[in-house]
Amino acid sequence: MDCAGTAPSVAAPARTYMHDESENGFWLRTGAIGGWVTLLMVAAGTIYTLVFAAPEHRLAIGALVALGGCFGVAALWVVSWERMSAAGWMEPLLLCWSLLTVGVVTVMAALDGGAASPLALVLLLPTVFASLAYSLLRVMVIAAMAELAFLALTPVGSPGIGFVLVFCATLAGTAVMAVWQTRFHQAWRRQLALSSCTDPLTGLLNRRGLDRAADAAFENLWSHERAVTLLIIDLDLFKAYNDTYGHQAGDGLLCWVADRLTEATGAEGTVARLGGDEFAVLLPGLDREQAEPVVTRIRQALEERAAHCLGRATAPHEGLTFDDLYRACDSDLYQGKLMRPLEGDGSSQAVFAHRRRQQPFSADAILAGITEAFFVLDDEWRFAYVNEPAARMLGHDPHELLGHLIWDVFPASAGSKFDEAYRQIVANGSSQRFTAHYAPLETTFSVKASPVPGGVSVYLHDVGAELDREADFAGGAITAS
Repeated sequence: MDCAGTAPSVAAPARTYMHDESENGFWLRTGAIGGWVTLLMVAAGTIYTLVFAAPEHRLAIGALVALGGCFGVAALWVVSWERMSAAGWMEPLLLCWSLLTVGVVTVMAALDGGAASPLALVLLLPTVFASLAYSLLRVMVIAAMAELAFLALTPVGSPGIGFVLVFCATLAGTAVMAVWQTRFHQAWRRQLALSSCTDPLTGLLNRRGLDRAADAAFENLWSHERAVTLLIIDLDLFKAYNDTYGHQAGDGLLCWVADRLTEATGAEGTVARLGGDEFAVLLPGLDREQAEPVVTRIRQALEERAAHCLGRATAPHEGLTFDDLYRACDSDLYQGKLMRPLEGDGSSQAVFAHRRRQQPFSADAILAGITEAFFVLDDEWRFAYVNEPAARMLGHDPHELLGHLIWDVFPASAGSKFDEAYRQIVANGSSQRFTAHYAPLETTFSVKASPVPGGVSVYLHDVGAELDREADFAGGAITAS
């Protein structure tokens, strides 16, 4: 028996944690630059050891140079930086590498004459490398260790007070610049992370930000068996609203919806704008029943100005991953949106019902609001609704299509990609987008088809001319005058 607020015990799906791609790339490049610089210094150290090092210390210094070479080879070809990054071990690992580098350089310089050895100059590099990726505290640790290492070399062999003074000042200046660079870099990365996850118009999370929030919610689902509910809110007739009142008014409406959703959701969830007029609310820790008060508040908050449709799905019952949950929620949204009766005559045309308190649009205006080519097939594959753009695109009048089987009107579509996709949509209950050529009409269609109660709704775009133009360009049929 399921307890309120607790998802039933289900084994977590086998999955690999996907770390942010840009973060992976950043650490991979950091490890690579460290590896190549290390090998460069190893090459210089090898020449120095063979030509300039004292014969009695040549073997020991050479062994330490070889150890440095092992560090470089490991950094470039052995260590899996991507796995280290995903596990959160990157910075600790690089910190150990830097500290070992300081230690190895200090021992080599001590064998070669102390602070007077040219090898002491290499102590500048760990601080510079640290500024590329380390946190501020760790950069300061590396800088302090390099300074102390050089001071420790002065009793072994000092080139003079003046040299020591200038070298220590150089190390300190390098540390100051490294600290400044680290602070700037961290602030820049925070701003970049915020921008990449935020919708610039509404200030809500975007799809990328929602994905990150969902990662945390699903981690909590599998570790504490807490349900996750997703809501998708799609505004009705937003294009018609834009066309009637202008895009500035449309942007204002989107911001108003964002504010109302944020207020209605409160601290119980995360609100995101998915794009266009589509929003999402993620409710971690709430099952379908517990999410009902939030759904009620959202509906009440939006009904003042924004007619909308809402889809809902809950994990793990309707999806073991966020992608599965999103598909289930999207399907629920369109099942509710695309088959609602027109007010007044009760007919079951597949249109968007507009339910404002003061309706500025009539039923005819609602139909006109769907400006794309659009039709609906019932569960017997008969045309249940066809708008004018779709009828023109298909080469028929609407009355010639309504009530007729699609396979009778367009026999070449039987067994085609259209047939296969439509049947998969009905069987799987999920939307599909595809492109297919229909030879009798001598054109290619881009299709978005979605399951609806009792059939399939279809949006058509004729992309044949566009593809022909692309082919002409590719083939050189069109040249600049």
